[in-house]
Amino acid sequence: MLQVLVLMRNSAPACKIVDEQGCADVSPSGSPKSVMRIRPGAEPMRSLLIGALPPPWHETTALFKQLVDDLSGVPEMRTAVIDTARRGIGHWSGKFHAPRMLGMLLRAVRKADVISLHASVNEALLLGPLVWMACRIFRKSWIFRGFGAEFDLWYQQASRARRMVFRRTVLRADVTLFETKASVAHFAKISRRQVRWYPNNRPFEESSRPLRHQAGSALRFLYVSHAAMDRGMRMLMEAVDDLHGQVQIDVYAPPDLGMREALHGKNIAYRGSLAPSQAAQAMQAYDVLVLPVHEEREAYPGIILEAFRAGLPVIAARARAIPEIVDDSCGLLVAPGDVSRLSAAMQVFIDDPQRLTTLSEGALVKAREFSSRFWSREFVRLNRELIVIA
Repeated sequence: MLQVLVLMRNSAPACKIVDEQGCADVSPSGSPKSVMRIRPGAEPMRSLLIGALPPPWHETTALFKQLVDDLSGVPEMRTAVIDTARRGIGHWSGKFHAPRMLGMLLRAVRKADVISLHASVNEALLLGPLVWMACRIFRKSWIFRGFGAEFDLWYQQASRARRMVFRRTVLRADVTLFETKASVAHFAKISRRQVRWYPNNRPFEESSRPLRHQAGSALRFLYVSHAAMDRGMRMLMEAVDDLHGQVQIDVYAPPDLGMREALHGKNIAYRGSLAPSQAAQAMQAYDVLVLPVHEEREAYPGIILEAFRAGLPVIAARARAIPEIVDDSCGLLVAPGDVSRLSAAMQVFIDDPQRLTTLSEGALVKAREFSSRFWSREFVRLNRELIVIA
């Protein structure tokens, strides 16, 4: 069911669910991890955020919820959220999604100072024109935030009609935010409005502890996959035969009946699936994250950001946006599909414990660049900037 979630600012935050049947006050699911404060005495900003909240849990819904949670800790901001997640079943849920969305948007937009749409490509094409129209009618400033790395590739391959819709609605937002610098560079040449970088991010707690490998023990590599027996798994199975020294590679992937048999006799162990909520804890037992393949649609893989938080250096494919976040201060890049380069990169960490320590420290430094606290503050600042301009 499409819902509007309104966060009310009191001594203890509360939220109100509003839908077609009425409204009911409920308690929040949890208090924000960090409270951000803007200059005292400022007028409360009224910000309307439009995007999909979990469930289901995946990268975009988790990112949107993180921003909502962070903003609920800003005393100088009153935040309303239109939840666009499609939780209905079957044909009718999709058929009435846009009309219901438009009705809720027209009711909510009048009470906001700044509106923001947080969406992937498909949702941007559906909801972008609606938000653009509502903001023009009520003369509101608005922000578009694109989820995923494929916006620039999609635009180059899209039909002329789709490009026109995107250019004349979404790119006419007062500010457009993209997750990768490649997308920013592409659309900055097309749009006459502001185009800025706004990466996916994670909560980050300051730590002075780089992960240190104990001499004499096997170096532990971690690989996490969304699919059983994928190309990355096969690359690791070949690479491990060329490694010299004590090494253990643990693989987390969806269950596959033949996986344990395929890995038999190698220094690779299948550990089952790994839920996103378990990643941070699991990484404490490892030394290096290995990610030899990359999906083009994914911007900055969340598993890499989790590795940085845990102080793990990363071996990753030099593909798409990966070089924007993995450099020689926090990891090593290898050519996609090149097994010999992959095994050579893994051997570097086996042979040089000091390099491992240095890059572990660099991973913690890199994690600060993707702190949700910092980027949520940037979002608040951007809202205030648009209000001042208006």
